[in-house]
Amino acid sequence: MRVLLLDDDAACLESLITALNPTGYQCDAFMDPVEAMRAYRQHKHDVVVTDIQLPGMNGIQVLKLVRSWRIKTEVILITGYADIESAIEAVNQHAYAYLVKPLNLGELVQMFDTIAQQRRKQDKLRSEQMRMVQECSRLYKLFEEMRMFLDKTCNEGGKKNGVHGT
Repeated sequence: MRVLLLDDDAACLESLITALNPTGYQCDAFMDPVEAMRAYRQHKHDVVVTDIQLPGMNGIQVLKLVRSWRIKTEVILITGYADIESAIEAVNQHAYAYLVKPLNLGELVQMFDTIAQQRRKQDKLRSEQMRMVQECSRLYKLFEEMRMFLDKTCNEGGKKNGVHGT
């Protein structure tokens, strides 16, 4: 799973990277929101963790951009200055989580694990749905072939017995 980390606080980014390195998640860290969004568009991250207070673009704007480009990406907002307005906006914009600094890094890693597990389940479900669609298509084709065979057989049998359709 690929994670984009965005925070203008270098120490916060460093602690996030240190906590996430052993997990196996591929992390890209940025301090500049414009650069981060450019990288997001290029690499299609699965999860974005962004501070709300950023220079030039806030975390809610990042959330809206990410959602407009790829609805499947989960966005986790983090802040050292929690307020009701930003929390409500985060919920309204379908943020995965709204966390207050200092972060519980174990909780954050658990969120990533949950997201990864949900992705695996969704992928498995999509794969099963595709298999079922293919099987239904195969069965429909067999049904049509059998129907045509029965129509032909019934029509030929009726002609041999002197029965004609009207």
